[in-house]
Amino acid sequence: MPAKKNDNAIPMMKQLSADLASGKIYPCYLIYGEEAFLVRQVLSLLKKGLHAEDQMNTLVIREENPNPAAAIEFADTLPLFADRKVIFFEGSGFLKKGNEALEEYLRDIPEEVCFVFSDAEVDKRKAIYKMLAKKAFLLPCDEQSPAVIRQWIASRMKKNGLRISEAALSFLMNRVGLNMSALDQEMEKLISYTEERKEIEEKDVAEICAGWLNGRIFDLMDAVADGNSRKAFALYLDLLALKEAPQKILALLIRQLQLILQAKELGGGSKLASLLGIPPFAVDKYRRWGNRYSVKQLRSLLNACADDDAAVKSGRLDQTIAIEMLLLRCAIPKEA
Repeated sequence: MPAKKNDNAIPMMKQLSADLASGKIYPCYLIYGEEAFLVRQVLSLLKKGLHAEDQMNTLVIREENPNPAAAIEFADTLPLFADRKVIFFEGSGFLKKGNEALEEYLRDIPEEVCFVFSDAEVDKRKAIYKMLAKKAFLLPCDEQSPAVIRQWIASRMKKNGLRISEAALSFLMNRVGLNMSALDQEMEKLISYTEERKEIEEKDVAEICAGWLNGRIFDLMDAVADGNSRKAFALYLDLLALKEAPQKILALLIRQLQLILQAKELGGGSKLASLLGIPPFAVDKYRRWGNRYSVKQLRSLLNACADDDAAVKSGRLDQTIAIEMLLLRCAIPKEA
């Protein structure tokens, strides 16, 4: 039976905030899940509560599969004018792939050291996860339930002195989906747009949230990268029901495949976001998607897309069929 997802992270975030305020500090924190917005929120909370602005006693490593030697050396020196040293591993992949040297060190974490791991994915079968789970504060950041998202949107608007009608709220969620990063961006636009009024209406969402499609394409790529063709097709049919042009959907899917290939070829450098022209929070997504395919598979998919595009333009292939074929190829990639 699959593990139950944490589709309401709010109580655990409140508990974490209360613990930090009272001075209750765990030797280790494990923050993981596909909801990147929540991961960033929790990291921000931890950095404030653990005084990460103190650069003498804080080390932040944003790199996939880094050598842990520098972190271990940093942890082995006493903190300067502080209670502890704090080490952040962001997107390291250690909770999925493991690391023997780090695992050995973490068996007995010194009292004056705190480790924070944040990753999109974990492997709960790995020894490092099992060991840390016994001593860490665990906060899964999975996709939140529609009820939680509704509450979050309404609360966000209220803090900005606004109300949002039920019709507008439902329309916003239908358009953008449950991705909190995408919703956050659209809410910022709505708040700025309605600066002179006190209520956001359905027509405001229709006029302002034009870029919602990118968030849905992200969800679609998540599904195909996970091999979940049923979910991918359901999302695709939703887009068609919302009158989105198949040609636009196909173009965006091809663009995502191109970015995945570039991310895979460029590696996991810290400048990947600027090189690809994508938001920093999206880097982990492209890395995870890239892990699903080999370079050969991605090039083969893009070649097939080029062939399908030519067939569509010549009238030999229907656009909707071209997209369906692409979704099937992506969800079930051939062996390299």
